[in-house]
Amino acid sequence: MVKMDRKLLLGLVFLAVCACHPERPEGWTEATHGRDAEPAYDYLFDDTVVHRIDITISANDHQEMQADLEKYKRTGPQPPGPLSAGDPVWKPVDLELDGVTWRHVGMRYKGNSSLKSAVNDGIGKLAIRLNFDKFEDDYPSIRNQRFYGFDKMTFSNAFKDPSLIRDKLAADIFRRGGVPAARGAFARVYVDFGEGPVYFGLYTMIEDPADCMLENQFTDGGGNLYKPEPMLGPDSGGATWKSFVEEDFDKKTNQDSGFEDVIAVIEALNGDRSNPEAWRAGLGAVFDVEGFLRWLAINQAMENWDSYLCIPHNYYAYADPGDGGRGTERLVQQQLHRRCEREHRRRLVRRQPSGGHPGPQRHGQRGRSHQYAHHEGHPVGDRRGHGAGQGHRYRDAPGAHRVEDRRGQSRLLARAGQRVEGS
Repeated sequence: MVKMDRKLLLGLVFLAVCACHPERPEGWTEATHGRDAEPAYDYLFDDTVVHRIDITISANDHQEMQADLEKYKRTGPQPPGPLSAGDPVWKPVDLELDGVTWRHVGMRYKGNSSLKSAVNDGIGKLAIRLNFDKFEDDYPSIRNQRFYGFDKMTFSNAFKDPSLIRDKLAADIFRRGGVPAARGAFARVYVDFGEGPVYFGLYTMIEDPADCMLENQFTDGGGNLYKPEPMLGPDSGGATWKSFVEEDFDKKTNQDSGFEDVIAVIEALNGDRSNPEAWRAGLGAVFDVEGFLRWLAINQAMENWDSYLCIPHNYYAYADPGDGGRGTERLVQQQLHRRCEREHRRRLVRRQPSGGHPGPQRHGQRGRSHQYAHHEGHPVGDRRGHGAGQGHRYRDAPGAHRVEDRRGQSRLLARAGQRVEGS
């Protein structure tokens, strides 16, 4: 009886171990898929290479993703705040890069005004967000799956950027200027809905700021990362740092922690200025004014209006615990596809709140509390200059679909079922 109990116990232990460590998919290695792998920055973000990314999704899942976009179509007055209809739906896909495959990767469309604009204009090529272990509960074999060390990745389709280079170029310029910015690289993206790969066009593959970037570019990667958005409308006080509005600070890391770091900056920024020296010292203790001015100079030189200075969005705020041990808050710009739009230069100085704008911190500087860094992102698309590869010819592997212009791309996508219905 005792022997049987031991055998039963050993059997239960074996089953438990198998449940916790299921057999990995074919081709899984620690370097390519493992959670503890070092992020392969040199490989993924090699400036001399344009990667080919192949995404495979079931026809049903693709149709559901397309149907979900209907909620972004204009139907009368729109409520204030970004994507009031909610985020796009997630679906599992397989992804392949250089012969290596990642299974059951979470994918959804991304963007705010760019996504709504693309949907309403009938643009088929949309920006994409990937999460490599999003569906690990449904598929235990991919638990803690990573993409060469990265948990998340985004693909910008260069919304209103006919050059297709602003996302990457602007971020490179920010980093050269001492402002933390997400790394990016060009990638040709193909999607297979069950009828073979269809060329979607040239994207910019960009790291997510909530992932390896924090550890790679800040003193301590364990702090609070926020994505401020004017959830109550363009003048919502939180995103402009005039007052604390919790809804305006979407926390991307450490969701169970408080908001003390953000509140400290808002109080210092909007505090009593009867003694200017004392006010500056108080702000400088929790906010990197020099880093903010560095960000401001580069941002203005590139004539970017789609940022904190005009519409208070498209940036992150990071509280760096390693900055003097105080949890320094640093602003991280999100999207760079609207850089160098000369026709919008007059809008750069709009919406300056009376309390002033927060001033982030220079990378590596200690003893303060905010800094601008930049993250790239957004879509490419229509014959008015939104277009993915408008007027360009792409040559790819034998048998691959080729796109010569925006209209040609639309026809290819329509045959594959990608074109938004009603466009």
